[in-house]
Amino acid sequence: MGRNAVAVIADIIGSRELPDRQAGQEEVLRAFARAEEHAGAEVPAYAAVGDEFQAVYESAERAVLSTTIVALSLPEGLELRFGIGAGEDRIVDASGSVPIRDGSAWWRAREAIDHVKQAQRSGRSRATSAFLHDGGAEERAIRGLLLLRDHIVGDMRPRDKRIALAGLEEVPQARTAEAEGIRQSAVSQSWHRSGAAAVVEMLRQLEGGRS
Repeated sequence: MGRNAVAVIADIIGSRELPDRQAGQEEVLRAFARAEEHAGAEVPAYAAVGDEFQAVYESAERAVLSTTIVALSLPEGLELRFGIGAGEDRIVDASGSVPIRDGSAWWRAREAIDHVKQAQRSGRSRATSAFLHDGGAEERAIRGLLLLRDHIVGDMRPRDKRIALAGLEEVPQARTAEAEGIRQSAVSQSWHRSGAAAVVEMLRQLEGGRS
């Protein structure tokens, strides 16, 4: 019997062009592990078929929190698409090392990631994420949040992303500046100009909503 949950499907953009696909997959799993320290997960992320990854969260807020931290954590040259779906999650085959999962949460997550792929191929969108539920107010709100998130994070430089993560983890700006080899004033400028301050405030709001 299934339960209500939020499924996340992620795949590596341009995986065939990676110089080392296995190293890329390991980086993705490390990014998810870092994200799950903040977001938690009903089912922590695992590698599925090919260059795809799957995870299960208790709510859409948890899924947005996790996927945002993953997007910030990935090294330069490695990017993911995310399909997020809310609905039923159930195990249909537990005989293998990784249980096979099914249900409306997975159908919607698959449809969402296919929508992102199609939009990117047609050049209609730079978005890397989509969320599907029941077409109601929650779906519209989360989809709008993801569009803004993808726009801000997509324009960040690698250093901006590291500064955002340091801010989320409450690392003093002086220590961040030392690690980056820059002045503290440059850290402060990046924090405000890149959108990191807004993204981190969003993440803290989502993290604070955990039950």
